[in-house]
Amino acid sequence: MQFAPDGLSHPYATTFVARHLADAPPKTASKNWHDLPSEELQCEWVDDLSQLRQLVPLWKRLAECCLCPNVFYEPQLLLPAWEHLRTGKVRIAVVRSIQRASTTEEPVLCGLFPLEINSVGLGLPFRSAKLWQHVHCFLNTPLVRSDVANSTIEALLQFLSSDEERIQLLHLNNVSAEGPFQDALIDLLQSEKWKYQVKQVTRRALFVRRSETDQFFSEWPRKRRHEINRLERRLAEQGNLEVEEFHVGDDPLAWAEKFIEFESLGWKGNVGTSISASPQQSAFLRSAASELASENRLMGLTLSFNGEPIAMKLNFLTHDGGFAFKIAFHPDWAKHSPGTIMEKLNVVKLHEHPRLRWMDSCAAPNHPMIDALWPERRTLQSLTIAMHRPFAQSALAMLPLAKYARDTIRGLWQRA
Repeated sequence: MQFAPDGLSHPYATTFVARHLADAPPKTASKNWHDLPSEELQCEWVDDLSQLRQLVPLWKRLAECCLCPNVFYEPQLLLPAWEHLRTGKVRIAVVRSIQRASTTEEPVLCGLFPLEINSVGLGLPFRSAKLWQHVHCFLNTPLVRSDVANSTIEALLQFLSSDEERIQLLHLNNVSAEGPFQDALIDLLQSEKWKYQVKQVTRRALFVRRSETDQFFSEWPRKRRHEINRLERRLAEQGNLEVEEFHVGDDPLAWAEKFIEFESLGWKGNVGTSISASPQQSAFLRSAASELASENRLMGLTLSFNGEPIAMKLNFLTHDGGFAFKIAFHPDWAKHSPGTIMEKLNVVKLHEHPRLRWMDSCAAPNHPMIDALWPERRTLQSLTIAMHRPFAQSALAMLPLAKYARDTIRGLWQRA
């Protein structure tokens, strides 16, 4: 098994080495940043929205040369989330070079880490930080510049360990467990003797492009392939079955509104968890769709029957890959499996896209539908690191016992 440079595990890893993930600094950097010591990097908080917006040019440059692509931490999604979905004490730690790449440039942005600060974790009185994961964030791998990865991560850990910040535990939740990010992280932790615990490892479905669409479908079990084709054919025989795509020049706000309204018709609307149930979530999607569409990175699909939508899907694109954000289908058409038909058509459209080589399903592990259609998997993990502070290692050692006690008390409370 080989590991792709973006942290995706699959047998076709060598077929999609993305240009923006090459082990080289951006073309604009004249300085050789490789193995830059952490002493030449500076970590600081950036909390103000206006300051974050000023960072956008450097932020986008960082996203182009980071170890692991993560659209949810790029400015097109993180800024709308910061404005509409932020609760609690959330701060963004940025790591920059002290020196400039050239006399005409700003300091290079080497890493960006959205963090939620807590004074208590699992009932323990230890100050901790964890990567921020809002309700519509499906990957927490931070953006870390590939040619200074070890130094950037070390600069963050030293900053959080300082007397000013007094963080004792750092939780890296839902991050890539394969590829260069994992390699850089574990190499640093082991070489510098940072104590850590891996708390959870999960795997979820991943799309990897084949040379031909038919090759992808040929890998499905014969029975499943015939069943999906039968469902699509039977629906097409009863009326006009069409697929509508979002194109450059279309109104992204109209598409976002259409999806918000359509999703509310299904089971999420019935239980109050649809995007439409929250003004903040609706505002987030409108803003995110507009930002992504302005860079041709919004992929929207609508499956219609006789002009009426029966399934919709939104994908967010990043460089040579993408993330399957949301899918919804009309409950009145459930017996025709419009969601499954949509996923088949999505595979066709992904193969037609000139630059897309992979897509993260963003689905829950062991998802019954998408796991059967996308054969590859990406591995994610959650781990906790003890900072170099008094009692931090003791706090780390107490975590399993604290979790056991919390779960036991919760179970007793629920049975009472």
